[in-house]
Amino acid sequence: MKKQLLHIVLLLIVIGCKTQAVDVISIEPSVVVEGWLTDVDTIQSLRLTYSQEFDNQSNPSTLSNATVSVIGNNQTYSFNYQTNGWYHSDTKFKGFPGNLYFLRIELSDGSIIESTRESLRSAPAIDSINYTFYTRQSILDPNVIETIYYPIAEINDNPNQVNHYWWRLYKNDSLLYQPEYMVLISDRFFNGNTTIFESEFTGFEFSRGDSIGMELLEISTDAFNFLSLLKSQTTTIGTVSSVTPAPINGNLSYVNKSNNVLGYWGVVSLKKRGIKISQ
Repeated sequence: MKKQLLHIVLLLIVIGCKTQAVDVISIEPSVVVEGWLTDVDTIQSLRLTYSQEFDNQSNPSTLSNATVSVIGNNQTYSFNYQTNGWYHSDTKFKGFPGNLYFLRIELSDGSIIESTRESLRSAPAIDSINYTFYTRQSILDPNVIETIYYPIAEINDNPNQVNHYWWRLYKNDSLLYQPEYMVLISDRFFNGNTTIFESEFTGFEFSRGDSIGMELLEISTDAFNFLSLLKSQTTTIGTVSSVTPAPINGNLSYVNKSNNVLGYWGVVSLKKRGIKISQ
């Protein structure tokens, strides 16, 4: 998601598919925030950068002199700058279910950015992971039949509340971070009735001997809507099923001025489980 957040500005200036000359107007870079507070007791982190123009392929400019803190549970947790735009918390801490948390950023010019307040909700455990497979003709050699594996996961969804899930998958300990691998699921259509997920993962390709790592994140409704729009905008541009470009509004804003802030900061509950493909 990192690369896509840094280029959200692209999505704000794409205006359609008509063939005409368009003047590209340079705009002041916006602050981009990316990060989550988890319920894992660890050094928490977030990243602050500036947006850049569409045709700029260089690494984004970073903010190294901001005062960053997370506030919640009647405490303030301070973050210090490390490198490449990343800030780490001074100490290990975690979010607790039911508590409200928000992010506060004070820039060197006195401007203050705050996120909306989010309540952490516990993710269900991943009860089991398995895998299945299908065969296909190799693209590289039509005489070869490939075996492609993908995971199946089972959870116990809470029927008494609306849940929004974000699945993140790892292949041999490497996160599959491309937008097409962002699996976002709302339980509005099954809500406690269906707990086995398979069709959601058929687009993943694993081979015999690979390790499959799975993370289940419980996210807020606002985070779900933000990530869903981000995925649809970044995976369909230029295709016949292209989604109409729209602003990708996060949950951050300035307290004392009207400039835009890009990105999202929220709270997530996280569960992990893995399996190795042995046959």
